[in-house]
This record gives sequence, structure tokens and C-alpha cells, in this order.
Amino acid sequence: MSRFSPTNMNWTDIRRSIFAGLCGTIAHWLLMLTKIQSGVLPEFQPYDDLQRLLSSITGTSVPPIFAWLLSFVNGALVWGSLFGKLYPILPGRQP
Repeated sequence: MSRFSPTNMNWTDIRRSIFAGLCGTIAHWLLMLTKIQSGVLPEFQPYDDLQRLLSSITGTSVPPIFAWLLSFVNGALVWGSLFGKLYPILPGRQP
């Protein structure tokens, strides 16, 4: 069995991945809030654009929270899992 097989993933890895996604979502949310408060790039509205894209794909109205949830799932499951798998081979000091 390979070290990187899905069966080797335990609940600790899953919790860490979800926590990493949550931290990334909070950091992104704070950056977007800072962007809005400071008035920088007012025309840059990625969640509004994503919501419009999803509405055009589904042909129905998509609630704004769906774009945020999609971002969280992407960060927690995709990027968190990818980082967890790549961490052992990334350069740098090993623990």
C-alpha cells in the first residue's frame, strides 16, 4: 500500500484540512473586508462574479452564501488535502 493512498488518511488529517480551509476562508474574508473598507479596486467583486456565473449555469438564482461555501469547500478539501499530500516532499526544514 502506498504512503499517499486515500486509505491512509485519518480523522486528524481531515480535521486539519477543514481547519486549514476555515483559516484560509477567514483570512480571505478579512482581506476582502479590508479591500471594501479602503475602497481599493471597487470593480473587483469575485463573489458577485462567481454568483452570476453559477446562476447562468444553473438557470436559477443562487444565494450569495453558496459562493462563500464553495470557496470554503475548495480551500478545505482541495487545497488543504493537496498541501497535506505535498508537505512531506516540499523543501525546507523537516520537523
